[in-house]
Amino acid sequence: MADMKTYENEKQKHIDSLMLEWRNSLPENSRKLFVSDGFYPYYFAKTPKILFIGKETLEMSGCDYICELLECYVKSKKIGDIPINSHAFHRRLLYLAYGILNGKSTLEDFNAMPCASEIGDCFATENGISFAFMNLSKISNETTIYADMEVIKNRAENDKKFIRREIDILEPDIIISGNIGHILTQMVDNFDVVEHLGEDVCVHKVKLNGREILYLDCWHFSNFTKADFANFFLPVCSAVKKYFKNS
Repeated sequence: MADMKTYENEKQKHIDSLMLEWRNSLPENSRKLFVSDGFYPYYFAKTPKILFIGKETLEMSGCDYICELLECYVKSKKIGDIPINSHAFHRRLLYLAYGILNGKSTLEDFNAMPCASEIGDCFATENGISFAFMNLSKISNETTIYADMEVIKNRAENDKKFIRREIDILEPDIIISGNIGHILTQMVDNFDVVEHLGEDVCVHKVKLNGREILYLDCWHFSNFTKADFANFFLPVCSAVKKYFKNS
């Protein structure tokens, strides 16, 4: 595992360099709002390597997303003042990663799964789950809980080369995003729509710099009208079982 730690240290240097270049490319008044992201420890040791992609952060200007959330997942078990078991966005990320990395997809699997706070006990360790996370927009939203998709789309278009480079560094086997497929598919070299699993998941095969990636676009992870199992865990984990072939 020493070789993996060395590899991840090198990857982190590439992420740090990219984030600095990305931040410095922004107008000066936006730089203080920049939020870096990347991967959690042991991400590169997992099969498949899962990259979650979101829209933007809320009230995190100047922070490192990975460092802040690692503390929440492993130690405080809270996102702000909200217990992680009650926080739909992060609870669902942990559930999905746990299900995918452990080959789970059924209701029986879901009911037997540890809660989010318990998954966090061994998160980002050799024997636990891990994943990568990045937002399309690195500018923290400090004014409202509602994402302005037109602004995010424009930022993504302006930052396309950085988005592509971050995905390239992270080398994901699977990308899972929350209702941003109409933007993200413009960031890759080519994509094919493989299947729509009802309204819950659109399955794509995409290519970036010659690497084929399974890309699943689902509901926004905070969507309170949707159910953890029926609308996220079952369709996403089932799609991975069907379409991800570990070479």
